[in-house]
Amino acid sequence: MYSLIIAEDELAARRGLVDLIKWNELGFQVDGEFSDGQQVLAYLESNMPDIILTDIKMSRVSGLEIAKLVMEKHLPVQVVLLSGHREFSYAQSAVEYRVLHYLLKPVSVPKLREVFTAIREKLDMQEQLQNTMLSRRDHYEMLIDHQRQSFVVDALSGTLSNSAVLEERLQLLAVPQDGIERLLLVRLIVQNTAQGVGFFADYGLVELQEEMTSILRHLDPRLEYYPVKWEKKQKGRLVMSVGVFWEKADSDRNAPLAIWKLQEKLESEVRQLSGIEATLQFIKGVNHPGELAAEGPVEMDAPVPEAARMSASIEQVMSYISLHYCEDITLNDVASAVYLNPIYISRLIKERTGKGFSEWLMEMRIKKAVSQLRHTDLYVYQIAEEAGYRNLKYFYKIFKKVTGKSPNDYRTRKDGKGL
Repeated sequence: MYSLIIAEDELAARRGLVDLIKWNELGFQVDGEFSDGQQVLAYLESNMPDIILTDIKMSRVSGLEIAKLVMEKHLPVQVVLLSGHREFSYAQSAVEYRVLHYLLKPVSVPKLREVFTAIREKLDMQEQLQNTMLSRRDHYEMLIDHQRQSFVVDALSGTLSNSAVLEERLQLLAVPQDGIERLLLVRLIVQNTAQGVGFFADYGLVELQEEMTSILRHLDPRLEYYPVKWEKKQKGRLVMSVGVFWEKADSDRNAPLAIWKLQEKLESEVRQLSGIEATLQFIKGVNHPGELAAEGPVEMDAPVPEAARMSASIEQVMSYISLHYCEDITLNDVASAVYLNPIYISRLIKERTGKGFSEWLMEMRIKKAVSQLRHTDLYVYQIAEEAGYRNLKYFYKIFKKVTGKSPNDYRTRKDGKGL
């Protein structure tokens, strides 16, 4: 049944439209009847009928105004107008507002049945077409999902080292050479902490793997998860997996992908599994699937030396801050961008610089400002903005705190510019 609402300010005419037509035989259900267009507009705020049958002229809001709103807001609603006026301007407005049918009063029951039979047939065709398109889209998405799963397994097993083969596989995935497709290579470590009881004892290894894979696939709506391989160690007490998070095509490419947020969500989900603990370790992030093939076979538990890991991490952090310090960034922004926990980043910065994140960021900004004061003719407010300070008074205060001088003390010119 398709949903129909009827708007007519004359009570007798409205009751006739509702009661004289056997709407259910035509495939319609009357979900509302209204005496004025204002009531229709209020109804449309929380309801979406398929058809609006409305008088063209009513006391407060007319049928034409309803049709205009439907068109302007691109609502998936068809409008049928009833009019006692034969003026060309009304019909012209109806065409302009994409009205489905324009019927002159008095309209007969056979005419209404004829019109709404045609409307139902059109809606049936549209629904059938939409179902076909959805079916095709679902089939395509399943195919792409299968191709991605196969790709990450082959790439990380070393079988895509041939550039021609790699290019052919990327074409199957419809990945452009210069396009950004963010992926996170991760290691999952699952610990069975309960001996003889709990989830592992009740369901076994295969069920545990399926459950963990399901959890990982639902950690973030922007990401698809593809497992690469599993390995069991220490008589089932430790289970490890390598896999890839692949960002969906409709995601915001400017939004950061934070591994530490994934870890927090994972810990929350795993609490429901008795006797199980899980850790998600970030191995590498890439901006194109082809880069996975360069990794070659990934060792399941190959450790990264702590000193080397910290060195690589702090360089990532410093590089990001040096590129974005003039923006309104926070410690969480940096953490999300480099896939690290903010507490860990704060420790890295402290060990490298001897200062906290906020203090280090402030000093970088003021150093930039000092350089521009000495070597450019920009006004002080321009330099403040480029250093990340929109409030000039606050900039003067911070500048004085860091350097012990005012911005004008750093000017080499004496012509007063910058005051």
